[in-house]
Amino acid sequence: NVVISELHYNPSSDQGNDGDFEFIELYNAGDTINLEGYQFTSGITHTFGSQVFESNTYLVVAINAASYSDLSVPVVEWDSGGINNSGESVTLEDAAGNVVDTVTYDDGGDWPTEADGTGSSLELIDLSSDNSLAASWKASEEVGGSPGAAN
Repeated sequence: NVVISELHYNPSSDQGNDGDFEFIELYNAGDTINLEGYQFTSGITHTFGSQVFESNTYLVVAINAASYSDLSVPVVEWDSGGINNSGESVTLEDAAGNVVDTVTYDDGGDWPTEADGTGSSLELIDLSSDNSLAASWKASEEVGGSPGAAN
């Protein structure tokens, strides 16, 4: 029930560079869980330590956690890598190696192009929709996206 709900893969130069402002937002639509041992296996590299993820809340995984220190939700800095500006798969697995969620986005085609360096992030329109489909995503209305808040 953990969903990748927002991707900020190519921040605008007005916001700053990718090395400071890229993030992945997760939403927990299920019961409270501990993310210990969960890991991103594509897109970025990160393995969670003990991290309680409350039901019906958001968590932000960022390239630079200090850039999002003013958020009211937990912010975790990922271990290494960055989100590709031209598209790729981002995959989260649980501690047993089962795929929890994966999104394969692109900076063109049916994907919202406004999220490619103009300031918007990719936001999942409806948390219960199929996030593998480009039609399930929109460009954020806010510059920098809406990390930690409803889209």
